[in-house]
Amino acid sequence: MGQLLMTGRLGRVTQLVGSAVTTLVLAACGPGPGALTGGKITSEDLKASAQRERNEGHLESAEMLADGAIDKAEYDKAFSNLSRCMGDGGYRVTDPVVSPVDGLAFAFDYDPQGRDLGAMSDHSLPCEQRYWLPVSAAYMATHEQKMDEPLRSSMQKCMKAAGYDISDEAKTFRAIAGDPFAEDSSRDRKAMDCFGEGMTRLYPAIKSAGIW
Repeated sequence: MGQLLMTGRLGRVTQLVGSAVTTLVLAACGPGPGALTGGKITSEDLKASAQRERNEGHLESAEMLADGAIDKAEYDKAFSNLSRCMGDGGYRVTDPVVSPVDGLAFAFDYDPQGRDLGAMSDHSLPCEQRYWLPVSAAYMATHEQKMDEPLRSSMQKCMKAAGYDISDEAKTFRAIAGDPFAEDSSRDRKAMDCFGEGMTRLYPAIKSAGIW
C-alpha cells in the first residue's frame, strides 16, 4: 500500500522565462495528499486522506476523496473551486491547458490584476490547500502519465547528447530524469535543463508547468 503524505513534496512547478528555468518545490503546509511514497496508492489511501481533509474542515476535497477515487470530472470541479476562491480575493486564474509534461495535469497561472504578488501568494495558499492540492495530488497519483511525444523526443535527444542512454519506452519525466533522491543528482539536473529548453521552444505559450 502506498501513502499520501499529509505534508510533503507535491511536485515541482517550473517557471519558464525565455531560456531560463526556475523550479519551485511545492509543499502542503496542512494535511492533504502530497508525495507518493512506498508503492501504489490505493482506494483506502484516498479514503484515509478524505478523513484528514474532513478533520481540517476541507469539506469539498473530503467529499471528492471519500469514495477512494478521483476522476476527471472531480479534477475539473476542484479547479473550478480553486478559481472561485481566487476570484473571491480579486485575482484571476487563466484558463487551464493540459500539460504536455504528463498529459494529465492542468497548466495555469494566477493573474495578480496589478496587485502585490506577495498578497496574491498569501491568498492563494489557503485556496490551494482547501480546494486544489488534495484532489490534484490524488488525481496525478492514480492516473497514468504520458509525456507529449514532441517533448519526450526533444528531452531524449538532449539527454543522449549529454551521455545518458534514454530508452524509447521512457514516457514520463521521471523515467527520463531518474531517481530525484539519488546521491548523484547530475542526471536530474540535466533533465531539468532539457525540459526547460524543450518547453520554451515547443510550447512558448505555457509559462509554468508542474513536474510530478
